Amino acid sequence: MSDEAHRVALEDWDLLFEAVLTRLRDTVARDADGQALSPVLQECLDTLEQLRQSHP
Repeated sequence: MSDEAHRVALEDWDLLFEAVLTRLRDTVARDADGQALSPVLQECLDTLEQLRQSHP
């Protein structure tokens, strides 16, 4: 296979980012008030979301 066959199409990046973010959000444990028990992981999720939105 050529190198191009291994590349992800640009239009698929948004789908990939969203899938990863959804999986990570589902993984974050939350307390009874809905607050993330791992603030560092929540911060990473927020940063990834900002990156996804700022680099379409």
